[in-house]
Amino acid sequence: MYQNPKSVFQQKVQETIKTDQSKKIIEDIIRLHLFKNAEKNETLLSLVEVYDLLGLDRFTDLLQLLDGKTITFPTKEDFKDTIQLAICYYYKNVEGKDWPEIKELIGDSELPTIKYGIRMQQFQSFLRYMAERMKMRQPGDRS
Repeated sequence: MYQNPKSVFQQKVQETIKTDQSKKIIEDIIRLHLFKNAEKNETLLSLVEVYDLLGLDRFTDLLQLLDGKTITFPTKEDFKDTIQLAICYYYKNVEGKDWPEIKELIGDSELPTIKYGIRMQQFQSFLRYMAERMKMRQPGDRS
């Protein structure tokens, strides 16, 4: 079931499940159990979708990372905005393009350049802050 077991439990599961057919059935039972849990709380239906999207290995990795924590995902629009910011940042700071060129490359003549300019400055400040933190953590030369 686990392609690359990362714990003793996963290794034992891997050794227990001998055939592809039994693996498939057990994965289906896991999926159905997630559905059963969602019967009491409809928001848990998202877990079934995440399980389907990631598969057992990556779903397990996600659970190990979160381990019962509650998180909130960005909306589709918020993430679209993040992607747009990354593209603008790349064109402006890596390729040295100006805003009219960026608008043309993106294909959006209405691109809110002031909004993205401010966000890019905030992002640049964050990068400088992180670089300073990393310097402070490194032993040795602090000049």
